[in-house]
Amino acid sequence: MKMPIVPLIFWLIVLIIVTVFFGATSHAEGFDRKYWSAAGNAVATIGADFGSTVALVGHGSCPVEAYSPWMYGRRAEPARVGAVMALEASVALGVGYWAKKHNKRLWWAPMAYMTAVHSRGLANNLQHCR
Repeated sequence: MKMPIVPLIFWLIVLIIVTVFFGATSHAEGFDRKYWSAAGNAVATIGADFGSTVALVGHGSCPVEAYSPWMYGRRAEPARVGAVMALEASVALGVGYWAKKHNKRLWWAPMAYMTAVHSRGLANNLQHCR
């Protein structure tokens, strides 16, 4: 059974919007809920994409990485995929944190971008590699 991409991406976008714009911020306690909610969404999506890439790509109906073979390699080795995605998550969260602390309006953009890119990768893996 192939998973439809449009509903998955729609609900991920809804989740990002609700998290970023309606999350409560508590500076008095030292815990920024908006930032950590956006970061949690990004990390969860990257983790799901990592799991699906390692589990599905290079086996059965998906013998090679077709979406980004230059980044993960044609066989998608777990160590390489993990290193690339960990670096992406670190950069997105670091840039978002820096922007949030310097009161930039688009502090959430790096995390939203990573969420969108990896939700697309997850949807691609689930749709084509089963």
